[in-house]
Amino acid sequence: MKFGYRDRIILMVVIVLVIFGVGIFGFIKPQRDKMKKAEQQLATASADWDMQLREFDRIEPIQKKIDRKYNEGAEFAEKFTDEMTDVELDEFLRNEFVNTEDMIEDEAKVRNSVSLNADTTSSVSYFYYTPNIVTYPLFEYADLDGSLADSIAEKMRESELLSKRAPQTVGTGTASLVIQMKKENLMNLLDRVDQYAKSHNDAMMITSVNVDDFNFNKDLGEEEGAANNQPQLDEEGNPIEAAAPKNDENADDETRKDYSNVTINYKVLYVQEPTKPELGDKYDPTIWDGNEWKDVVFEGETTE
Repeated sequence: MKFGYRDRIILMVVIVLVIFGVGIFGFIKPQRDKMKKAEQQLATASADWDMQLREFDRIEPIQKKIDRKYNEGAEFAEKFTDEMTDVELDEFLRNEFVNTEDMIEDEAKVRNSVSLNADTTSSVSYFYYTPNIVTYPLFEYADLDGSLADSIAEKMRESELLSKRAPQTVGTGTASLVIQMKKENLMNLLDRVDQYAKSHNDAMMITSVNVDDFNFNKDLGEEEGAANNQPQLDEEGNPIEAAAPKNDENADDETRKDYSNVTINYKVLYVQEPTKPELGDKYDPTIWDGNEWKDVVFEGETTE
């Protein structure tokens, strides 16, 4: 079959179109699709990388925030007493407040058994001051511009906000002990507790003190005549010394002149100190400069 010039031209055009179509759909289009897919992946990866860099930039502020919160918690916990067991609490009370020089010198004695409970909790409310606002009809009538009402609201704002805060539960240790002591011993003991709490910045307190005889048995052993400064005389006119009270060291009900049994209820508050978090190294944004970081292989990863 013989093609004319016109037919050959048409055939060549068709062949070129076929080759061109095969090239487009067989080679160019797949590569173009791959390029579009790669561009989409690059855009997604770039967005993820930018987000990751922003997360990296937050490392240092977060480290500082954690460190600040830890320091605040540690400082807050220092205002409370270190947590103790019953045995430790008993030893602490005896060493710091009972077995002291004046107590030993005056032969103060712990009566009965000491009640201890170092493993409990208690609720602590926020302390705040509520101002006393006095109003009356003429006061209200004088508030022509509302400024007096605004002033009252400003004064009450702090107490109103703090009153809405829920009480906090903290660890608590309690002790109740009865000590036969002199009045001076009692005053010294209360002062020691106060000074220890202030000097050690501890949360401890005496919740109650009950004295059996507020006169501390000063009149014990004195006869009625002695009460009127009239000493008793024997048959020869010599003064009779008042018999000293019996001192039975094993008797819990022993009564001694100038001494009284004092029941002291003691309370201490515990707050757990925060644990120190591992913050890691300080973040250095310059590590992403260059391409060295791209060759880093992390544990568990493999390279082809």
